[in-house]
Amino acid sequence: LYSASIACNNISGSYITLTRKWNNGDRVEITYSMQFQVVPTPDKPEIAAITYGPIVLAGPSGTEGMLAPAPFSDPTVHNDYYRYDFKVPATLNKILKADPGNIGKDILPVLGVNLKFKSQKDEIILEPLYQIHRQRYVVYWNLLK
Repeated sequence: LYSASIACNNISGSYITLTRKWNNGDRVEITYSMQFQVVPTPDKPEIAAITYGPIVLAGPSGTEGMLAPAPFSDPTVHNDYYRYDFKVPATLNKILKADPGNIGKDILPVLGVNLKFKSQKDEIILEPLYQIHRQRYVVYWNLLK
């Protein structure tokens, strides 16, 4: 039985390198602190993403006005996904009423649903970005207390 401990200094954007001879059945286990974090943009700190541990949360924003085959990519057409008109409404809500200094107070889990959260002040649903498909979503929020 082989066991290894890996120290990580938690530097954002860094990598951990595992160098060893691998055998069938070897595995790597990683434990994350599952807490909310506000991740501000570099140029506008009042605009931020919300993460839960390593998971980026986003607010689903629907498909109203999107035309079929929205927004699927045609593999025979180069970069068509980037040219698709998502018809983002001017009224798309990008404001999240939550205290950036205590985000876990304002955003709570939806009972009975894994990794789904709701802001208490404005009832915005947040869920993992990787679960939101074929619709608009908001990742970067203008946070208001």
